[in-house]
Amino acid sequence: MTRAPQAPVPTTDGDDRASADVGAPRSISGFLRRQRAELLVAIALMSLVALSAVVVASHLAAVAPSDACWQAHFSDVATTPSPESCRTSMNVYLDVQHSEVSKVIGLAAFVPFFVGLLLGVPIVGRGWGPADERGGRRWLSSRILTMLVILLVGLTITIALVTMMWHTAEPWGPSGPGRDARLDDLTFAPLSFVARGLLAFGVALLTGAVLRRTLPAYAAASLVLLVIVIAGGWGLHGIVAERVAVWETHCDPQAGTCEDPDWLYYLGTGFVDTDGTILSPDEARAVMLERCPTCGADGDDGWVWANLPDAWRIAPVDSYDTFVAAEALTWSVIGLACIVLTFPVAAWHRPIRRRPRRGDHEAVGT
Repeated sequence: MTRAPQAPVPTTDGDDRASADVGAPRSISGFLRRQRAELLVAIALMSLVALSAVVVASHLAAVAPSDACWQAHFSDVATTPSPESCRTSMNVYLDVQHSEVSKVIGLAAFVPFFVGLLLGVPIVGRGWGPADERGGRRWLSSRILTMLVILLVGLTITIALVTMMWHTAEPWGPSGPGRDARLDDLTFAPLSFVARGLLAFGVALLTGAVLRRTLPAYAAASLVLLVIVIAGGWGLHGIVAERVAVWETHCDPQAGTCEDPDWLYYLGTGFVDTDGTILSPDEARAVMLERCPTCGADGDDGWVWANLPDAWRIAPVDSYDTFVAAEALTWSVIGLACIVLTFPVAAWHRPIRRRPRRGDHEAVGT
């Protein structure tokens, strides 16, 4: 009597695409070949932005105005008119800045999100690796680490070149040499830029593990990222601004001088009492009615504005690094948390094998 060859043991879920042995390359090189389309698109996009930044920076450097021209550009034109040569040089420079820099910046803003999604979703969105738990963790860890290294290295090189172009595009600001920090610049702060890629990668990975289909996972992950970055970013900036906020005097009616303070985030307006106390608008109106009972008719607060210097509660420009650190830390923590959660979610989706019953896959013959 001879034993016939045994057939593969079936899985209880009946889905071959989720099977432990179907479509799961055992080696990293095989995995990269399987993901070569996504890899090529991601690398091509990062390379396009990086090389474009280098080309635009060289164009800017070739037509860059002198420091004297920049100083004249930001000075009072009535007292310090710019020479004709400076005006010509500045016009050429600004034309390059507006036409070329804006295109690179607009494209670069989407790079960390697009690349993170592109590299993260397919890792588990197309199936799972070895059936045993330990082998599955090793399989997934090696694939995640490989893609994560490609993502972080690529984004770091890209943002380094974009930052070089960014500084070349605005070497001077109203306050002098160097770019004046703005909250919009957080998009291109190197730490925040790379952290956004990590966030996108983690969200994409977890979404792919949950949905197990690439196209629905891309759509769902994009929606989640949109909510996190817009709503979450707005809330995060407000929290940081509250922690770094200071009061700065805006106008002094007695001295007849007004000067707008530089700020990153505006939180509100108050008024400075004679003893230096900061008053809210309601408190200032109460002071007005106390000191000038006949004032304030029909809601007129003219006395307040005429007698109490106003002050702004703002996040000062020198708190920019705090916003960068907060954003980079928050996005990184969320991204890493999503990566960690991917392991139990993917393991839960893994097919469960049942023990073969005697006679299921053996035949007796002569």
